Amino acid sequence: MTHLRFILFFGCFSSFCFAGDLRTTNGNVLRNAKVVQVDPDGVVVNHEAGIIKIDYRVLPPDLKQRYNFDEHKAAVFHEQQKARAQQTAQENQQIVKEHDQRELAQIRKQMEAEDSGDQISYGGANADVRAAIQIHKAMDAQQEAAAAARKPKTFWNSSVMQVISSIFGGGGKKGSGEGPIGNGAGFDGHGGFDR
Repeated sequence: MTHLRFILFFGCFSSFCFAGDLRTTNGNVLRNAKVVQVDPDGVVVNHEAGIIKIDYRVLPPDLKQRYNFDEHKAAVFHEQQKARAQQTAQENQQIVKEHDQRELAQIRKQMEAEDSGDQISYGGANADVRAAIQIHKAMDAQQEAAAAARKPKTFWNSSVMQVISSIFGGGGKKGSGEGPIGNGAGFDGHGGFDR
């Protein structure tokens, strides 16, 4: 049983071990390329100039065959990504709508109290500002948690990469995509893989 596990592990690991120069069908050559991640629609490659995701349509035929790329699987993957983006947008709209409804209800309550002569005190204007800030922070945290839950977990969006990015990134904001170049790009100037 142990040998079977080792063989399965080695077989899975060896499928990512392509190393050498990689020439795409559109003529680009990536020196010392190593495949570090295989997705249904392409591969992520670490090479001399940085990291890049290569669409399966421009991979050489031998790599397409090696990683079993299928147009149908790639199309399904793109649809899933599109659906995930739509779901995120809907959740964000719902969060904003709920916040607006709570805020409107609070304003109505204050207006009714003022009209009736009763004064509702929440601790003054500063308390209202603090409460609004706390509400916005809670909404931001909910949005980040919802987005993080939907985002596929890979090495590139792990805490390890966040630490590396903070060391080499020169002050990019967490989660902003700002890398060492400072233009929203990653380590090699690539804009990211979520497009």
